[in-house]
Amino acid sequence: MIGSRLKETSAWLVARAGEGDFVAFLEKLLVELCELPSIPGPDLARTALEEGRVYERIAAALRDRALPGTAANMPIMAEISRHRSFTFPYYAGTVDAHGGRSNLVHIFSPAGTVAPGRSVALNAHIDTVGPYFEPHVENGTVFGRGACDDKGGCAAIVGALALLRELAARKGIEPRGRIVSMFVTDEESGGNGSLSLAMDRELGRHYDTVIVVESTEGKLHPANRGAVWYKTDFPGLLPQRLRVVMEVVRELERTGRALREESLHPLFPDRPVQTCHGVLGPFGEHPSAICGMVRFSVRDPLDEAAVKRAIEPGLSEYIRQYGDKTKRTDPKSGPPKVRRHYDLQKREDDLLLTVWGSSGHMGSVFENDGAITKAAFMLAEAWERMPAFDAVLESQEDPDPLVLEGGQGFLPTHAIEEVESRVREAVQRAYQSSRDRFGYGGGAPSVSFDKLHNDAFDGDPDSEAMRHGLLAARLAGIPVELPVKGFKVSCDARLFAGEYPKKPVITVGPGSLTVAHGDGERMELAELAKSCAFLALYLLLLTGTMDGVREQIPPLTGE
Repeated sequence: MIGSRLKETSAWLVARAGEGDFVAFLEKLLVELCELPSIPGPDLARTALEEGRVYERIAAALRDRALPGTAANMPIMAEISRHRSFTFPYYAGTVDAHGGRSNLVHIFSPAGTVAPGRSVALNAHIDTVGPYFEPHVENGTVFGRGACDDKGGCAAIVGALALLRELAARKGIEPRGRIVSMFVTDEESGGNGSLSLAMDRELGRHYDTVIVVESTEGKLHPANRGAVWYKTDFPGLLPQRLRVVMEVVRELERTGRALREESLHPLFPDRPVQTCHGVLGPFGEHPSAICGMVRFSVRDPLDEAAVKRAIEPGLSEYIRQYGDKTKRTDPKSGPPKVRRHYDLQKREDDLLLTVWGSSGHMGSVFENDGAITKAAFMLAEAWERMPAFDAVLESQEDPDPLVLEGGQGFLPTHAIEEVESRVREAVQRAYQSSRDRFGYGGGAPSVSFDKLHNDAFDGDPDSEAMRHGLLAARLAGIPVELPVKGFKVSCDARLFAGEYPKKPVITVGPGSLTVAHGDGERMELAELAKSCAFLALYLLLLTGTMDGVREQIPPLTGE
């Protein structure tokens, strides 16, 4: 049985979070955060300035609304460059890209002695992928870069601490453990901001459980999928180079399917092992953002009907394997992801072939549609059926080398070194096949993993921290999904799990990966408000603030 005090407290938190003035506070905060670009780039002075502005806005909100505490900008440690989980800051091209940059840390400490095991860290990141777009509010939803991933998570932490401050003032209930709130940068680029804090052993003494706030649709995950970003450079300007690239894409897809088949893990029953191709030459935005459009110049034949006959069998095979995203298969999922698969436009000297997909986080590749993968199927079939078929990437200049970038997800069943080795082998097989099948004479493509390379990890699905979280979710009105599963993408949680293997590390937060990194990135304010209530209640449970709660946690199979 759940005690009346706990029920009353949870009811008050949910009701307060949904009141108009509180939702207005969340809306204003999230819009202001999304108005501030925070995409790390080669201009490091500008990057630091933009990050500092975001931290200033968060710090002001903490000062005005949150539990009292100390807030400080903590410089990113130079020592992270020697850690195995360090990710080279590719956007800056230098290992000292973090000089003058920091994370923001807020620490609430209760009066009196804190019992062992009753302090908590919250973590969310302020950096986003590109491109930036201006936020706006429509029908109770904030649209903007970072609204979901992960400035919405930052707002959820601030909102939870604001609710706890009001709870203390109105009900006399104050957390009995420390609460360390971390607002970090560089998550999208590999996690160097969180790595700096995870390596800080003095700070680590202040928390016993870590809650990483990411877009999980409110589901709690004690494990994360891993991911590596690959970069493949194709040198030379030979006419057949694009054909080699398409061979590589198809071979990487086959390797990804093989890894998925091998990935048997109880916390990942649906095997979320995704292969994402995010960038091809000038097309695409980010290795972990699904490429939504790619264009080609078809120079031979110039007969539209003939080209359609050549490419459509490949499109049919792609649809057979990946589904037709121009059709709505689930009435709850909204409109189709793609209005049409391709356009073919006659120009003066060629045909412009535009292949359409739908962008989003690589973790939603099965729900979205990868334009590069689709194009590989279409063009490969055209070359098989019409040896004289001549297409090149549509570009202002023919780049040398031509760059293909993407990501490969994996589970704790595979070591990151094995995944990288198999990606390299896949590229080599495709290159060798190209030489044997059509006499390609260009140089071998190079493969590197200098960007994000995140380990997978698995934690205890039946820990006290997980039970507390499931109870908090039920009381906050958030649907609980059982059995417990791992998070189908990678995030900074794995850094804390690696540094503190005995501390529970849970990933949970508002928002959906299906809109993260996409053109329509958004956060519903009602969902954000409910997440604030959930996090506030979760903190009360984890800090042992609610009397007798240990005996009241229901089993994972139900109440």
